Parts: sequence; C-alpha cells; structure tokens
Amino acid sequence: MSHTVHKYALTVDDEQFLGLPRSARILRVECQHGASDDVLQLWVWVKPKDPIYRVGFLVVGTGNPAPPPEAYAYVGTANADDAPVWHVFANKHDMFLGSVKIGNDG
Repeated sequence: MSHTVHKYALTVDDEQFLGLPRSARILRVECQHGASDDVLQLWVWVKPKDPIYRVGFLVVGTGNPAPPPEAYAYVGTANADDAPVWHVFANKHDMFLGSVKIGNDG
C-alpha cells in the first residue's frame, strides 16, 4: 500500500507552515480528546515518499477576520469542550504548487 494517513499538529496561531507530501489530501481537522486546547490535529492522506512541499495554514477564531477566499481554501472547523471554535484555512498558492487537496475536491 503506498498511501497512509498521517497526523500533523497545528498550533492555535495565525500563520504557520507544514511540510506535506506532494499528493497530500487533507481529510479532517479537530481538537483531539485529551490534547491541549491550543493544538489542533490535521489528518492527511499521504504518499510518504512523495516530495515535500511547504503549505501555509491560518487558524482563525470565530469573530476574527478571515483570510480572503481567493487566496485561502477552507479546511475545516474544530472546537473542544469549553474552548473557542477555530477555523483552519490553507494557502491556495502553496496547495497548487504541491497538488495538495482538501477532502473530496478534484
């Protein structure tokens, strides 16, 4: 089998970057039970041997300014009990360079 599902941590911070394999497909984002409220988990379907590309992510709290839709793709929303709700966006330019996909998109 050439694909596996990997988990990546996203901090609750404005902009950050992850190294994702070229053919990555982002499956889900959420707060994992028992983990810190300031860390989100991103599950990604990958071919581990593919070249790695740097992909920028923004984590935005509800009520805060969101990035422009022409520049960022919505990844998902995550919240934990008694914690703020976080919305995750990926830089479309970075995704294009690496052929990264979200969910079932093309």
